[in-house]
Amino acid sequence: MPLISTCEFLSGWVSGVLGIMTGHPLDTVKVRQQISKDKSLTGNLKATYKYEGIRGFYKGMFFPTLSAGVLNALFFGVYGNSLRQMIRGSDRTLCCEDTESEDTYYSSVSWHWRVALAGFLGGAAGVLVGCPVDCIKTKLQGNTKDHLSPWTVSKNIVRQRGVRAIYCGFLPMICRDGPGFATYIVTYEHVLCSIEGKLPLGGQHRIFAEILSGGLAGSISWIAGMPFDVVKSRIQADDPFKPKYNGMVDCFQKSYRTEGLGIFFNGMSTAIIRSFPVNAVTFVVYQFCMNKCLNFNRTK
Repeated sequence: MPLISTCEFLSGWVSGVLGIMTGHPLDTVKVRQQISKDKSLTGNLKATYKYEGIRGFYKGMFFPTLSAGVLNALFFGVYGNSLRQMIRGSDRTLCCEDTESEDTYYSSVSWHWRVALAGFLGGAAGVLVGCPVDCIKTKLQGNTKDHLSPWTVSKNIVRQRGVRAIYCGFLPMICRDGPGFATYIVTYEHVLCSIEGKLPLGGQHRIFAEILSGGLAGSISWIAGMPFDVVKSRIQADDPFKPKYNGMVDCFQKSYRTEGLGIFFNGMSTAIIRSFPVNAVTFVVYQFCMNKCLNFNRTK
């Protein structure tokens, strides 16, 4: 494997683990907002702490922590390699350059579309690994009574409904993560590059730029994907023996009829609050590890 690809996968692994540890408590609250009768952030925070303590916020974190490194490594690896293939032979290496001329303007637009497509491919690839993990995580987060292990939940799902059952919610995850990661990476690259043109990016300035770019990217990416995230959570938390929903379209229809359009944006504020620190940490750690990895191998 080429050096830069190895560094991308390793950096993605480390940053993914730290990112998931930062944001899991609020992810639990978001899922409960989407599937429970109490739709408020404060209500779910209070109820979780009152009845389950601090431990309740970390329900279902084991599998995501175990897999987040793989997922982040997979995303950054697919994204980086896809983008390099798409810009091969192009003299454009930055996402935003001087756009005074018409040719440069279209070059900038083309770059952004390529970044978006590479991000889409990276996000979609992650669903193959991420869907089973997310299914188990959501079932654990939705369980407010028992403290079941992820292994127990996994075995129960497979024994009761077969291996295919751990891929429940696959379609809404694709619809969420493909466009979501495309938006995510385009926003990050554009904001970072815009800041690069205004600040001397050394030391603290560089860290500030990465925190701001990563935080904004994570927050904005949730806007397009939130309706699919709600549907995904409801399908994955559904009763396996008496399912309320028969697939993604049926879940959309029933949720809209009973709770209106607003239900598809339930948990949005929680997701945005959570995503800023998570993605700021992810990108700062990713860039730090990439630099260390590349520098280490150059000095060998």
